[in-house]
Amino acid sequence: MAEHRTTPAQRTRSSFQQRKSSSFLRPVPYGRPISITPAGHVLADPVDTQHFHSRPSPVKKFVVGIDYGTTYTSVSYYAVGTKAPGRPARASDIKTVKDWPDAPYESEEQVPTETWYSPVAIVREPLNENEQFDAPKSNPTSTRILEEEYDIEDVHEIADVGEGSSTPAGAREEGQGATVAEPQSREFFWGYTVSKKRYQKMITRDTNLLIQRPKLMLLGTAYTEGDRRTLRNQITRLVNSGIIRKYGKKREPDVRDIRDVITDFLTKVFQHTKNYLKRREGYFKGCPVEFVITVPTVWTQEASRILQFSVEAAIKATEFGCLKNGSIDNLFLIPEPEAGLTWLLSSTRAIVTGETVISLDAGGGTVDCVAYQLDTHWPLRLGQEVVEPGGDNCGSSYLNELLKTHLLGRLHDETYLEVNGITRKGIVERIAAVEFEREKKDIDIYNNPNSSFCITGLRGSLNKRFDNNVVLLDQEDLDQIFNPILQRVWEVLQTQLDAAKSKGKTVKTVFLLGGFGGSPSLIGALRFALGQYAKNEDMPLVTLIEDANKCKTAVSCGAVLRASNKKDGPKRFAHSSYGFLCKEPYDPRLFTAHLRTTPKSDAHDGDKYVDVINYFMRKANPVHEYPPIRAIHTFPVDGPLLKLLCEELLYVSDTATESHYTLSNQKNKDAQCVGRIITDVTSLRDEGHLDIIYPKPSDTNKLAPHYKVEYALVVFVEGRNLRYEARWPALDHYEASNKRKRDDEAGYVVLETAQVSIASAFQPGTK
Repeated sequence: MAEHRTTPAQRTRSSFQQRKSSSFLRPVPYGRPISITPAGHVLADPVDTQHFHSRPSPVKKFVVGIDYGTTYTSVSYYAVGTKAPGRPARASDIKTVKDWPDAPYESEEQVPTETWYSPVAIVREPLNENEQFDAPKSNPTSTRILEEEYDIEDVHEIADVGEGSSTPAGAREEGQGATVAEPQSREFFWGYTVSKKRYQKMITRDTNLLIQRPKLMLLGTAYTEGDRRTLRNQITRLVNSGIIRKYGKKREPDVRDIRDVITDFLTKVFQHTKNYLKRREGYFKGCPVEFVITVPTVWTQEASRILQFSVEAAIKATEFGCLKNGSIDNLFLIPEPEAGLTWLLSSTRAIVTGETVISLDAGGGTVDCVAYQLDTHWPLRLGQEVVEPGGDNCGSSYLNELLKTHLLGRLHDETYLEVNGITRKGIVERIAAVEFEREKKDIDIYNNPNSSFCITGLRGSLNKRFDNNVVLLDQEDLDQIFNPILQRVWEVLQTQLDAAKSKGKTVKTVFLLGGFGGSPSLIGALRFALGQYAKNEDMPLVTLIEDANKCKTAVSCGAVLRASNKKDGPKRFAHSSYGFLCKEPYDPRLFTAHLRTTPKSDAHDGDKYVDVINYFMRKANPVHEYPPIRAIHTFPVDGPLLKLLCEELLYVSDTATESHYTLSNQKNKDAQCVGRIITDVTSLRDEGHLDIIYPKPSDTNKLAPHYKVEYALVVFVEGRNLRYEARWPALDHYEASNKRKRDDEAGYVVLETAQVSIASAFQPGTK
């Protein structure tokens, strides 16, 4: 036990000493909020009031919708005056970002979801261990005496986001891994530039550093397992080379390892979008930007969270939009089918409430299919899924693979083509990635079944269907390439039709979405198959609705349209649990979760404590107001008066609902750190608000005089943001609170504020 004595006035000092330290903590001036994101960024409140009022007031606000696709990504937006009437956007208001670097046409509305890393590592900010790994080295809850103050401005940038610039290189020697064909060895390629460098410039960079279809790492479906295995090998190689960072589990693969790959790509996408809006719409720093991200229906909360973190990191790197308390502000997630259907239904009123419809999203990588019963037609709100969603990896990019197989067979005997290092495989790879990639969307195997590709040096042969320098493809050739994929797409759709019928649901309409959805070959195949299906099942013909002009961007356009009217969305139930890792007094009689734990005696007060996660937001429960959470910290009195910092970590779990268990307990097996708050209590000591606690003479454990600080963590759920404050004194600390009231002061003071986005904790579409 210990006794309290009032702090002598002479101990109060207005300054404190500093000593050198390797501490990773970087304080900001007292009174300014601090938040450290999962990417390891120390962020103060981004609003600089000294300069803010000198900027012109924003005249436009933007809603930006991102469809992060398996093979292609699109960005659409709605720009509206800040003083314009608050009506929902119309389809005619929505525009799409174009002019992508190195695109074959300025009008291209998508950019390939591809990145090609240099063997020279990117310079990145170091991450805090607690937020990078599941088993951190440092104590998960900490009380620290800070011995050195860092300047936030000294932190290096992750990426050079200047228009047209390359990503900055790391510390490796210039030229390591470089070749004569690749003089700019440090450059990071993305989007259309990947194809240009590989097939037109023909650089010799290692293709193991080329990442395609990274989104598949976030899918857990059986039909994408092969692609994930390939990606996993590439990701492991990048991690081992120091090009990207390891996340989650230190010694084994983790789905979070893909985060840097997604962030690096989105950083370039956001920088291009920012510059595009500057030129076309008058965007400038300070204009409000709302971000809307589409996600597959089969994604887990963790998958959405990974994309959410990457979006936040890209916003910070590009300064496109603003962070609030260091976090993305009210990010809106929406299911990809709902976004696409919102767009298609904006131009038709042929659907009625309660009708069962199917969304068939045919993209470049996967084809996803799901049947819904509509809750409301307009504004569109999807009801429950009628049957389990289905899909297959039979998107349009797999046509490229079949073309390569076909051409390699046709060129089997044309060995004379291999000169000066050019191989037949290389020739075919170029045709598939460049010419066929551009032309396949227009190939109609039913009405115009022919195509051709140029191969310099190819000798004409009537029997082989070769002209000089040209390989010809006829009906039979195109059938061999297209039909296997078209058949698999139909099987995905037929499975949903059959499953819906088995539950007594009649599907009247199929909405065709995705980049592959504009293919005349796919449209023709599905129309024919649906006609045959209706005859065989003796049922009315199912209508196929598509928008051939906007099929590529229907999802990103629909996302913007849906975000402009969020009412009547899903109920606000938590799909994840959030809680703080707290220092809790050891009490196995009160908390059965303490029974099998080993408490630690505090070095200053001698009491026994356990570090446990206490969840305030629990999975499967409605989101509401939450009671404060007590934080306890102790500090020594003796020694130089340095800064006193307290740290609490915020954890999320997609399975846990029970509190008072340690981080290592099986019940918290999937818990991940998603944020932290560092509270500076130095002023409480320096202003005489803290009592010195002296050990009693009867204490035998050699305790020293110390301070004990107790404050409350107060949580606010604001839309899809989670804001938390450190308030002193703790709300039930009546003595300190009453003293402040007697002195005509507020009952408490907010010491620090931090915030994280919890958009991924809700069902997509939740307001």
